[in-house]
Amino acid sequence: MKDKLNIVFFPYSVNYGLASANRLQNIVHYLRKENNITISNIALEDKSKLFDKGSSIFLREYAEIYYGPTIFHFVSHIFKTIGGLHKFKKGDSQNLLYFYDYIDIKNFFFVLWAKRIGLK
Repeated sequence: MKDKLNIVFFPYSVNYGLASANRLQNIVHYLRKENNITISNIALEDKSKLFDKGSSIFLREYAEIYYGPTIFHFVSHIFKTIGGLHKFKKGDSQNLLYFYDYIDIKNFFFVLWAKRIGLK
């Protein structure tokens, strides 16, 4: 059994937002106290919501992927999200997808894909 735990938060941003981001930040803050836990975040957004270049980012292991406003963004976000799931999966850890949303057309496929590649 693997002693390390890798958690990928999906699809809301830990770095930007109001109530949902604050709740996720509280969870991440608590989990950071453990040395054997790594945390990353994939945020699906309709447009960029990153802070100014000078602002601090709460979680550095972060991918912000846009599914709009054009069909090109929607199609390319499929490949970018699959790549992000592979990128943040750690081979030496138990991998967990923390899905903080409801299932819809933008994320259904990705939850199935994450399960297929070994994220619980």
